[in-house]
Amino acid sequence: MTGIEQFREIYDKGDIGLIFIGMPGLEKLKAQGKVLGRRSSFEYWKPKLIEMQQLGYSNYKMSKETGMAYETFKKHLNQIAEEI
Repeated sequence: MTGIEQFREIYDKGDIGLIFIGMPGLEKLKAQGKVLGRRSSFEYWKPKLIEMQQLGYSNYKMSKETGMAYETFKKHLNQIAEEI
């Protein structure tokens, strides 16, 4: 796991904010469209959302556990439904 991945994992699991000051290559990562903060990509959350659906979690509980904005969460659920 790379250094930035470790920080992202800490950020995802905790209630803290991170600011990267003077990080070498930050501009390059941003230019490539890399997500530096909380991950909301479909491929990242798809397995977890499918698992939570199978366990019968409510939409509210899934949204809270993932920390996603409700609109992003609903978009991901719609993508899963289209694939099935």
